[in-house]
Amino acid sequence: MNLERELSALRIDWPATPAFSAAPRRRRRSAVAAAIALAALAIAFAVPQSRGAILRLFDVGAVHVRTVDTLPRATERPLSVGLGPVVPLASARALFPRLLLPRAGAPIHLATGKVISVLFSSGGSPVLLQEFAGGYYVKKLVAGTTTIEEVTVAGADTALWLAGGAHLFAYPPRSPRLAGNVLLWAAGDATYRLEGPRLRKEEAISLAQSLRRG
Repeated sequence: MNLERELSALRIDWPATPAFSAAPRRRRRSAVAAAIALAALAIAFAVPQSRGAILRLFDVGAVHVRTVDTLPRATERPLSVGLGPVVPLASARALFPRLLLPRAGAPIHLATGKVISVLFSSGGSPVLLQEFAGGYYVKKLVAGTTTIEEVTVAGADTALWLAGGAHLFAYPPRSPRLAGNVLLWAAGDATYRLEGPRLRKEEAISLAQSLRRG
């Protein structure tokens, strides 16, 4: 039983939505999204083979973290791979109003028009800072060897620290890869992540709080 294929194959025909004011439309979209999520979970847990596959779900802005029994196969790639071309600061600002950058400065990469990436050094080790546009979908699959801890980042609505064993990280159109220690946080409609092979929790939080508005 492949849970991803089962859920992807679902087709729901919704009736046409009548015109409402802005506030009711937002409430309706939230209600519809919640209904779809609950329906998907109900279907998943109704299948015996799937009950153990979904253990916990976490949402941090655009990033959806799911714990699983076993990670799918994925490769481990350098942080510099697949970041996209370097773009001018003005272009990045136009697409990401809440752009955050390291104080030391580094080239800004743009992938698919939805993901900003900045690779820089901290304590002699590479660190990758990424920001995802609102409405983008990012997935992380975490197995039992990875710990998930809720942490506090100044100015963030929510934040998680993922450490220990490698986890799977994927966003379209990039193929999944194995990731190391990661700090995730969301502020408003912006979602950020810091990743580094030697990154530690206190350092990651300190780095996140030291980022400057681009």
